Amino acid sequence: MPVYLPSYFVALGLDETATEADVKAAYASRLKQLDRARDPLGFQDLRGHYEAAIAHLREGRGFLEIEFLGDEPETAPASAPAPAPAPAPASASSPSPQPDLEIDPARVAEAAYEAFLAAFWRLDARALAAAVGVLRDALASPALASLAAREAFERRVVGALLSRSLRRRSGLLLFAAIEAFRWSERVPLAPPGSDESGLHRWMDAALLLDERDRTVWLWLAEEPRPMLIGAAPLHRNFDWNSAVREICCQPGELGAWHALAAGEPVAPSPADAAPAPRLGDSPLPSRTTLREWLQWLMSPAFLLLVAPLLIAGLVMGLLWLRGEGREPENRLTCAARFAAAAQGHWKGLSIGQVEQLNRCAHEAPPPTCEDRGRLKRLNRLAAVLIGSQDGGPADVGYFFGKDEVVLDPEDGQWVATRGEPCGRAAWELYRTGGWLRLGHGPTAEAIVRRGAVCTEMAGSGRGGNASPTHGVASEWAADDWVFKLLSRTDAWQVATHPNGLEGIAPAPIKLDSLVSTDPKLTEARVESWEGKAPACVAAGG
Repeated sequence: MPVYLPSYFVALGLDETATEADVKAAYASRLKQLDRARDPLGFQDLRGHYEAAIAHLREGRGFLEIEFLGDEPETAPASAPAPAPAPAPASASSPSPQPDLEIDPARVAEAAYEAFLAAFWRLDARALAAAVGVLRDALASPALASLAAREAFERRVVGALLSRSLRRRSGLLLFAAIEAFRWSERVPLAPPGSDESGLHRWMDAALLLDERDRTVWLWLAEEPRPMLIGAAPLHRNFDWNSAVREICCQPGELGAWHALAAGEPVAPSPADAAPAPRLGDSPLPSRTTLREWLQWLMSPAFLLLVAPLLIAGLVMGLLWLRGEGREPENRLTCAARFAAAAQGHWKGLSIGQVEQLNRCAHEAPPPTCEDRGRLKRLNRLAAVLIGSQDGGPADVGYFFGKDEVVLDPEDGQWVATRGEPCGRAAWELYRTGGWLRLGHGPTAEAIVRRGAVCTEMAGSGRGGNASPTHGVASEWAADDWVFKLLSRTDAWQVATHPNGLEGIAPAPIKLDSLVSTDPKLTEARVESWEGKAPACVAAGG
């Protein structure tokens, strides 16, 4: 009786008698005929057929036999018609079996999906490994032995993700489905007529996350509460703007989590609010009486509390008086700083020096309009670089190396670093990505090329035992999201192939497509020191 061969067996040229050795031999013969560099999609399809065939044989799924319900083939020799046998009496205990081809794959997949949900909802909301195991057990069930049923089941899971019907468990299902269905190696099967753009955006963001970041997003799927912020493994490099926030978090809750992480007060939820008093409850404690206040003021506890405050106030007063005596000297120092900046044409100043000049401008801003305009421009550049830290606002961000990061250096770029070209400060600037928002292509190209050279000098092992070169920070060898993104740009490709790009496939990402202009650089911003500043004069006035 003929059998129905899955598509991956047909693609490898195998039949139902094939073994694992036959699958490996067919895969090896087709791999020799394929150019992986010029046809990466063809290689991914071949690899998917190979893994599917191996899994089919190891799980012992078998093959679906096809029963022809029509007449016998015409090639059979003609013979005299035999008398028809008497029909056997119908038995209620043994009904006639229905052919497997009449089973609806959609109904089988729906039943398997409901069984999977029953086990999925019993798991902990952050048990990713257990969720992957439950989904793999569902795929290995006998009900999904046919390829059509497995594909219908996958489309059912994708439909649940696109509709976000599991609400707070949608992020857990996304991470588990990427592992169980191996979506990192192939394209997922979506329901007909659905918009797959959101799913691909979430997958691209999820594949960039490590295990710790996935755990954080599973915590952020919960309702924001102060008691949970300490349990979530948040860290300084966590990317709050990752696209997985759209499926992991409920609408409006990510801002509350961000406020809790920054230490800001959050309005209590109705469950945490104090209940209204009821009839028969004990009265609230009364206020402290005047006599009790006087007794506390005369107690030793009050003296122990007030004595340090009196000493601190005395020290602060002495320091203030000393500062009043040095006020002319401070003004001279600010004037000297403005003069030095103007003499150097406001180039090569670090972010720390710009902040000092900005503080001086509150006392006595630069007299000329040209110097004020240059100081405002440097303030905007610094605001863009500092505000790009970890995707958060500038007031909660942290910027490393304010004295090492230089604005408007002499080489024509808009930002550079002092010290070693591949030192820690250069790596911090490269990792923040704020320079991509300056709208200056030559600056971005120079930083990407330096990053490519420093990454190669840090060791080709990338996570192995390769020791970095002297003067190269070890952080350059990190396999983070910056490397995964910028290593696919054309500027990185030019820097890593000094002998030319002949015979090499073009880079998939153009660096110019990543460069944008932050609104802070173009908006008509008024500095805090401009309100009380006197009118400026022209440069020659």
